[in-house]
Amino acid sequence: MNQLISHYERQQVKIDEPVVLKRLNLLFRYNMTDIELYDETRRAWRVRADREKAKYAFSVFVGIVHEVYTILTIL
Repeated sequence: MNQLISHYERQQVKIDEPVVLKRLNLLFRYNMTDIELYDETRRAWRVRADREKAKYAFSVFVGIVHEVYTILTIL
């Protein structure tokens, strides 16, 4: 139910911090555990020079941010 509400009540926001957006459109499931969502977010992002300054990683599905993670280090 929360996912349905967030889909219809979503608001556009301005993000001033450097972030990485990880789109999970092919991988996302509404019944994912917190660990599964974290693993999918962290697993597939590639770090380019312009992303090295990112402070946060956003898990995004169909334009909705489902989770935000603080990036402590990039390996």
